Amino acid sequence: MDKKYTIRQVAGLTGLSASNIRYYEKERLIENIGRTPAGVRMFSQRDVEWIRFLARLKDMEMPVAMMKSYAVLRAQGNGTIRERIALLNAHKEHMDRKIEHIRDHIALLDEKIGIYQEMEKKTNEKRTL
Repeated sequence: MDKKYTIRQVAGLTGLSASNIRYYEKERLIENIGRTPAGVRMFSQRDVEWIRFLARLKDMEMPVAMMKSYAVLRAQGNGTIRERIALLNAHKEHMDRKIEHIRDHIALLDEKIGIYQEMEKKTNEKRTL
């Protein structure tokens, strides 16, 4: 029998809050979650893996609208693999541009730090003279 997880357990396994998981369910990023007779959500291992992937997409700052598009394609099956690749490639290109932008910022900071270190070195040399 497939192990089942409560929303609290899934939150612990994925790093998302229970409210975030409920939001994803409301937004239809997560569908067909089983429930106990008392109405308690019970997630399968497959659900947990999908939610982990959603958490990673969230960490990559993928917009929810794009995540929804991906979820719709995923639900449609293997006939949408090409579209899923295109969607993920588009986000990867966005991430690559962001990395370059961050590298530019780091280079500027390194330059400024170097200037200050030189200034500090010259100040210290004057003090020892």
